[in-house]
Order: sequence, then C-alpha cells, then structure tokens
Amino acid sequence: MMRQVSACAVCSCYTQVSDNTCAQCGNRFTFADCFAGKKSLAQWNAYIETLKSEYEQRRREQFLKKKISLFSNCVAICEDKKLTVCRGDGARRVYENVIQYSVGARHTVMLYGDGTVTAQGDNRDGQCNLSDLKDIRCVYAGANCTYAVNAEGRVIIRGFSALEEDVSSWVGIEKIVGSKGRLVGLTKEGAVKIADDMQKVNLNVFDAIDVDTTYNFSVWLKKDGTVGCFGKKSDSRNKAADWSGVVTVGVDNTGVFGLMKDGTVKKAEKLVSLSDPSKKALSEWENVMYITCSDFGVMSVLSDGTVKISGNVENRENIENEVSEELFPA
Repeated sequence: MMRQVSACAVCSCYTQVSDNTCAQCGNRFTFADCFAGKKSLAQWNAYIETLKSEYEQRRREQFLKKKISLFSNCVAICEDKKLTVCRGDGARRVYENVIQYSVGARHTVMLYGDGTVTAQGDNRDGQCNLSDLKDIRCVYAGANCTYAVNAEGRVIIRGFSALEEDVSSWVGIEKIVGSKGRLVGLTKEGAVKIADDMQKVNLNVFDAIDVDTTYNFSVWLKKDGTVGCFGKKSDSRNKAADWSGVVTVGVDNTGVFGLMKDGTVKKAEKLVSLSDPSKKALSEWENVMYITCSDFGVMSVLSDGTVKISGNVENRENIENEVSEELFPA
C-alpha cells in the first residue's frame, strides 16, 4: 500500500526528508516525534500555531532584506546585486550587478555594485553626467538632479537642486530618500536630516534605523520599533507616532503605513474618504511580508504570493502579477 505524504502543517510543503522532517521549514511531521505520551490536541494545535508564526517571521525577515521600490510605471526589485524591473508589459528587464534603481521625473539612475553610477533620460540640467562618480553608496533621482552619497557619507549633486546649500553640510549619510522639494538623509549613527525648499529643518533624532518621505511628511523607524514623524501638527498621519512593534514603515501622500511584527499593517491616513479599496483593505490583511510606499501609492506582498498596488500606478494589475511571479517563482 502506497504511503500518503501529507502537507506540512506549518508551511504547506509536501516535500519531506527521511526522518519525517519538512524539507522547507524543518518542522517534524509526526505527532509522536514531538508529543509522545501526550494526547492533548489543543497542545498540538498551539504548538503548530507557534511554529507557523515563527516560520512567517523568518520569511518576513528575509523579504525585508530585498529592496523593492514602487514607481509610477514600474516596480524595481534589487536582490543579490541583480535588478529586475517589472513594467506590466510581460517583459521583465534584468540587469546584473545593480544594487539600487531610482526613477526621477525625467531620468532614471542605476547604482552598481562597484560604486559606479549610470543614468538615462533628460540631461538638460546635467543630472545624467555621472560617469566620473566613484565609491557611491546610495542614489536618488530628483526632478532635475541626481543625488549620490559617497563613501564619506557626503551628498554629491548633479543637475539643479534648490536644496544644495542645506545638503552640502551633511556628513556620515548612509541612506537618502526624497520627494518634490524635500530630501531626507539617515546617518550611520541614526540621525535624521531633512532639507526642504520651503523651510529650515533641525531635528534632534539619533535613534533611527530607516526613513521614508513624501513632499510634506517624513517618517523614520526607531530602534525600539516605534515611529517618528515630521509634518504639520494638524496632519492626522502623526498618529503613527503612537505605534509600537513596527518592522518597517512607509509614507505616501495619503497616509503612513506600518508593517507589524505579526504581519498585520497599521495605517494613519490623511485622506480616508479618497483612499481606494485596496488601500483600505491593508489593515484587514494578515501575513503581510513586505510593504513599500512612494508618492504614487503603496505596494504590499502577502505570504500567499498576492501582490497589491494602490494609487496612481500605470498597468498596476499587470505589474502585480509580474512582481508576484518574480518573488514567488513556481
């Protein structure tokens, strides 16, 4: 009689090795292996639920190592020095040795593993003149310029930027993000720097591990899993400062979105009535692996392979399918 192989209760994989261990997550299949002499189904179910939670948390941690960026017409995935651009046209573009991709209003920028940078597009302000740059660690394509962080943590600007005077004094920068008229920098020590073309900003922040921004609101994730905010005091997105247990945080023009340790998503919205249905559903989803935000919307990746994009993104349904196929290959 042929022995039937059951799916793993933790990760649903059907592949197991000879000692009744799941080949994918390491869970022991047999009840007796773990609970010999015990007859409590409740204990077994609790044990499985704990393993499921731990397994999803490990998957989430692996996903967070990826660099996934949402733009107006594509999603860029950077992993292991390989860039994959999904545009929703069925032809995924793959570039080797690329560690970051940034899309501006009229030009795109690629940062390579050897610290060199290339750009394509409108060069009327010199924003694509990057061939002499070396040892670059991070880039951001602005409206009429390119920002590049060198090995010393200083920001180099090519093209026209109204923020050049403020940014020129920054040192020790590890990451930059930006939006129209605003650039945010994160230092290696956890300090947050903001340059804004409408105001002078001086922050007393030294415990940040990540940053994100839109043109009028900036957020940062703190070491203790809480969120810091900078924007108008009346902005309802400031409610994100009350959160704890946050794994990653992002902001778009309508709200702040936080991925929690348990795979749920919290949101502090500015324009609730204008949010589209997919964005409203974010707070109802479980087992979310990844979220990323931009001026154009929000993208979330669920553990079952579902990818959802909300906001003003071209061909978003097709892009959702392409990103899902790339992140969860058959």
